[in-house]
Amino acid sequence: MSTSTGGDKYKPKYKFDSDSYLIGIGNHTSTCISNNINQSIMVLTPTPRLYLRGITGNLKFKGEGTLVWRIYDDQGQSHKIKMKNCLYTPSLPSCLASPQHGADQADDNYPSLDETWCATYTTSCVVWWDQRKFTRTIPMKNKSNTPKLFSTPGTINTY
Repeated sequence: MSTSTGGDKYKPKYKFDSDSYLIGIGNHTSTCISNNINQSIMVLTPTPRLYLRGITGNLKFKGEGTLVWRIYDDQGQSHKIKMKNCLYTPSLPSCLASPQHGADQADDNYPSLDETWCATYTTSCVVWWDQRKFTRTIPMKNKSNTPKLFSTPGTINTY
């Protein structure tokens, strides 16, 4: 895999695997949303939220459950991110991570409060977690102005 330098250090220029997937950071998303049933580790339960109205129309949700995503931090270390109460909709173009939902699920409040968080800058988004031990810098280099990263390879059905 070819990588660039700086904040793009672990953002692949070329994707050589068949099972990693894009995860967008949605600062206005209230919960994490997946478009791939293989990321769910629990049976999906019906959700009372049937549709999400977005700029491209309505998205129909198929259920709610627990997701597991694996991502690299800025040092290249792989981390398993597990979140409950996430939505599944197969029509979504890519997964969407909600920083607010992630921080709430992490419950990262000891010894310091609110140590899982996200900052959005002009050219990037930076996520901190586990009492700020780990960071992931995600550049904003796409037309949607949504920072996107690839999951680690080998992540389908490996919970």
